[in-house]
This record gives sequence, structure tokens and C-alpha cells, in this order.
Amino acid sequence: MWRWIREAKADTPTKAELTTAKARVKARVKHMRVDRADEARDAGVAHIAKHVPAAPSPSYVSRAGARAVQGIDYLAEVGLLYSDAMMLRQFAVKSGVDADGNPVEVIKNPQIFERQIAGRLRIIEGAVSTMRELWDLQRMQSFYETIIAEVGKESPECQRRIMDQLRVVNEQNGMTIYGGG
Repeated sequence: MWRWIREAKADTPTKAELTTAKARVKARVKHMRVDRADEARDAGVAHIAKHVPAAPSPSYVSRAGARAVQGIDYLAEVGLLYSDAMMLRQFAVKSGVDADGNPVEVIKNPQIFERQIAGRLRIIEGAVSTMRELWDLQRMQSFYETIIAEVGKESPECQRRIMDQLRVVNEQNGMTIYGGG
């Protein structure tokens, strides 16, 4: 993993490549809707979850897989794309051994080799960006839950009003919220 990170930092993708990748991720994420009922029941917070704006946690997304993103298992797709890029790498290099018997690789097709590196960088950057967004959403969810719990200790009525208002704002902004009754 650290080698990939070093490679990703060493060669910056073009602005056009970044714009295209961001647009694709945003297009897929924009249409996501996650059913939070199971997660709320598991956590024992179903009685307040319908009022709390919350984004899907990374653990929920990885556990629910394709259902979490309406038929798109993002992690499986990333793995498949990366595997495809590695096949291009295998095509672009020739493996052998040096005089001392150590394994060596020689680039036999520089264009394909360069393209597979750029492709892997785009894949890694997209995956890291998505994971960062999921992490940020999880932190935001934790922030909301902490505030709502503390307000509820002082005034359950105020807590309910805040949760109702947050739910309205949440629905207007297209974020995911528990849809149960």
C-alpha cells in the first residue's frame, strides 16, 4: 500500500483526468439512497434515528455491499479496475532473471506501461477520495449524534425539534437519512 501511495504522490494526474473522475464519482454518489433501518436497530437507536440526519458509515457500506449503493459495489469495482490495470502492466513488461538469479522486469512496451501507471493512479486517487468522503460522513454522523444526545439530556422537547429540523434540511440537501417509521 505504501508503494502505491508513493507512486500516487510521484505522478500527478492531469486536471482533466481529475475532473472526469470526480464527475463520475459524484454522479454515482448523487443517486445513492441507503436504508438505515437495519443499522439503527442494530445500534439500538431506532427510536431517534428517524430524526437524525446521518450519512452511511463505511462499516455499513462495506457490510451491505451492493444493496448500500443500489447495485454498485464500489469496492469490488475498484478491485476489478485495479486488476485490469495490473494485467496491462503484465503485458507491458518482460520478466526474467539477472546473472545472479534475481528476478528482474524489463519494460517492453513503454506506452502501455505508462498508461497502466496513470490508470492505477486514477483508480487509487478515486478510491482514496471516496474513502475520505465516507470517513468525513461518519465523523459528521458522530458529531450530530453527540449534540442530539446532550441536548436530549437537558430538554427532550428541544431535542425532538432540532432532530425534526435537521431531518428537513437533510432531505432538502439529498443526504441519506433513516427512512423507518
